[in-house]
Amino acid sequence: MTQFSDRSVAVFDLPLPDGATILHPEQVVLRFGNAGTADIGALCYLRRGKEQRLRGRFAREVDLSSYSAERAENVRAVIEHISQESRHGGRRILTLKYMTDRLSNSFMDWADSNGHPDALSSKEAARTAFRGYCAYVGDRVGQNLISITTGAQYQTKVLALLSGLHESDDLHHGIRLLQQDNSSEAATSPPSCDDQSRVLAMCEALFDGLTELVLDGKSYPFKLAMPRYLNWSTDFLWVFPTRYWCMPPHALAVRHSMKYPYWKYDYANGRVTPRDELTKLLGYDGYGENYRATARVEEANANLDHSSRRQVGIVAHNAFVVLFAANTGMNRSQLLSLPWAGPHDIATERQGFRVIKWRANNRVCHFEIEASFLPRFRRFLELRKYLLSSTPYGSLFFTLGRHMEPTPGPMLPSVVSSFFELLRTLDPQLPTISFREWRAAKSDWLVRNTDPATAAMILQNSEQTVLKAYAAGSESVHRDEMSAFFASVRNTVLNRGEMLANSVDRAVGVCTSFGAPTSPGDGPITPDCRQVEGCLFCGHYKVHADECDTKKLLSCRYCLHQTSHLASSEEQFQQMFGPILERIRVLLDEINHRDPGLVDRLHVEVEAGDLDPYWASKMEMLINLEIAA
Repeated sequence: MTQFSDRSVAVFDLPLPDGATILHPEQVVLRFGNAGTADIGALCYLRRGKEQRLRGRFAREVDLSSYSAERAENVRAVIEHISQESRHGGRRILTLKYMTDRLSNSFMDWADSNGHPDALSSKEAARTAFRGYCAYVGDRVGQNLISITTGAQYQTKVLALLSGLHESDDLHHGIRLLQQDNSSEAATSPPSCDDQSRVLAMCEALFDGLTELVLDGKSYPFKLAMPRYLNWSTDFLWVFPTRYWCMPPHALAVRHSMKYPYWKYDYANGRVTPRDELTKLLGYDGYGENYRATARVEEANANLDHSSRRQVGIVAHNAFVVLFAANTGMNRSQLLSLPWAGPHDIATERQGFRVIKWRANNRVCHFEIEASFLPRFRRFLELRKYLLSSTPYGSLFFTLGRHMEPTPGPMLPSVVSSFFELLRTLDPQLPTISFREWRAAKSDWLVRNTDPATAAMILQNSEQTVLKAYAAGSESVHRDEMSAFFASVRNTVLNRGEMLANSVDRAVGVCTSFGAPTSPGDGPITPDCRQVEGCLFCGHYKVHADECDTKKLLSCRYCLHQTSHLASSEEQFQQMFGPILERIRVLLDEINHRDPGLVDRLHVEVEAGDLDPYWASKMEMLINLEIAA
């Protein structure tokens, strides 16, 4: 019978002190601020008692004879990773505590009981153990022992910690996670051109403007130019030397309801708010607030190394990381840990590209960027030198943590996630684009603008891998072309009661020139007066935003869905009818915009069997042929 005993423990607050060395990882209990503790050191023993939660105990009993020196080294790496995440990551301390608990009290307990004692030792071993763990969690969900939401959280939290520990963004590939299937066979589709353009425009504006403020010693309040796609009344923000360094128009509109509105700074007009105006806003004499704000601005303008300048300098740094990922197409682990020792050489090996070469760790390193990106890269090196001061650091990218600490730390994926959250304070609709998606976009662009061999060389992949990724890219380009084709939809949808001369009623709307089909662009289906789908993609096709034509579209869609079982797969069905259904969706969206509620109301009627007369007869025929139920 296994004998469990107490052991010596030592409680360490997160983050660990700089330069701290964990001599006895088996004794370590981590304290996550007010979120509580986690007995990570118990994992050094392969046999552990149940988690102790009663009578104030925070350390697990263990079988002292099951101590593993190899496991202790793995646990030391886990402790160091958690400490780095707490110092330099973007996750809340409570989230990090939950991740640690799931790793130690769920995943590792299962792993040690099911023949995976090496689960922390390598990426390959972690993937093997994680695959089995996911099946175990799925079984518990199937037995109604835990909810599917809880099971999914168990999986994702463990995955996040293992991925960070092993610097891998593909550890889950080939493993079916709850609520999603991340198959390794699926190529990553590039984000749309519109999404890429918006993210890049935002990052370029922040990098170019904030580096000017920091490196050129510009004065506060600083006028920061912003992308025109935002459609603000003014294409700029005023930047102040405070934690809330800017306030976009949508924030200004709700400023009165903010907990901390920072009235002493006039974000709309780029000035410190005058005493008299501040008094009216505050409800008391604004002298003190005005004095402190003025002093803060003067202090920041007199000191080119002021903390506020370093704060926005890190924002510029993170913006460049996104620009760099988009330009190079590097994978996440390679980019975030890219060594840098300088000095560097710049070579021209392919037209339009520049190779950056340098030595690090006694070996020659290199990456390629577009020639047009070189000025920004050189500007970034100036920013990097400024932020690091005289502190040497071996990676190109880094972080100074939440509190702008003097000692740099590694750039973690969570920092990039937090940066996108910051971007969405400026543009709430801005999408997050992952490193894998940037890589897919780069591959797609290179194949379309160079050739597979050059793309493979720049991305350091095989031509086969690049072409596989391009298949997904081609689909993305096709969608963009479809979007451009449907941009004329407003001209296609007519207002209720709008009459057109010589128009002819059709199964999905009206035709303004029957017998003479024309194509307004390179649509996916050739216009044809004899086929319904050909009607939808004709330049002479129109549809009214009224009950009659809307029910025609909904009835057409209903009948198509009733025949979906005839396709051998969902993929085949989408290949056959996807463009038609997308066309109908776009038209219905525009109709709904013209007459809110109309589409929803008629959808209920159609789903109940009240179809347009033409489509009702079609449906009856399908039923008689036993094609539809």
